[in-house]
Amino acid sequence: MRLAFWIAIVLVLGAACSATTSGIEGIITAGPACPVTQAGVPCPDPPYPGTLTILAENGQTRVATVTADDSGYYKVLLEPGTYIIHPESPGILPRAGDVVVVVLPDRFTPQDIVYDTGIR
Repeated sequence: MRLAFWIAIVLVLGAACSATTSGIEGIITAGPACPVTQAGVPCPDPPYPGTLTILAENGQTRVATVTADDSGYYKVLLEPGTYIIHPESPGILPRAGDVVVVVLPDRFTPQDIVYDTGIR
């Protein structure tokens, strides 16, 4: 009985530790921001506080949801594995496509997301 208790404790702590040392992080932007770009006149894509739904590899199971801050930065803790990032859209635009990401143990996988504003 005591052995089973300690095995359960080790499994729970092991799972908890790996989720805090791995995941996905990045910057969300929306662009293009200017209808016409000109040489020598920068028009960088501004940060976008978008919401991302993180799905399991099967594409059906929601694992997490994260919203970027005002600077566009997001970070989500995840177990190692393969995930689909599904950027949520408030309407037709701005929009961004799904991205498949592999999370490795003990690191945060960088994945920037660019929403298309539709400006041309």
